[in-house]
Amino acid sequence: MTVTLSGGANRTATTSSSGAYTFGDLEPGAYTVAVTVPEGYSLASGQSGSRSVTVSAGQSATVDFELAREGFGSVVVVELQGTSFIPSQVTIQRGQTVRWVNRDGQFHTVTPDGHGEWSSASLNQSGQGFEHTFDDAGSFDYFCQPHRTAGMTGRVVVQ
Repeated sequence: MTVTLSGGANRTATTSSSGAYTFGDLEPGAYTVAVTVPEGYSLASGQSGSRSVTVSAGQSATVDFELAREGFGSVVVVELQGTSFIPSQVTIQRGQTVRWVNRDGQFHTVTPDGHGEWSSASLNQSGQGFEHTFDDAGSFDYFCQPHRTAGMTGRVVVQ
């Protein structure tokens, strides 16, 4: 995904596979961060493709954009690759299904974090998947047990 910064500095960068990118060495001031959504994805309902942010001296600001995978009808696909869930956060409607798919053949889990919406699933082969249909509204955090310390976490927001 391409991220563009404008304001006191103008920069463009491509994010990592997790969607993360940091613009460093910024002067204090007001900036606009815009995202170019990659093919096959769309911004989550109600999301704008740009956000305003103010950077103060010695501080940082985080801007998050929620993406939804397109083309899967009522099923939203989250890919497990390396140490990332791609995308790391999805927003769906009640009754929709999320399918997690192992894309690299490493051992991964989809483990609930603080809720019992589903039982932990183990995915150890490329192409192997696990899916869950969400009937209740709320936020459902999860993680990959072997890669949690590397930041492999995710969230499903059900509206």
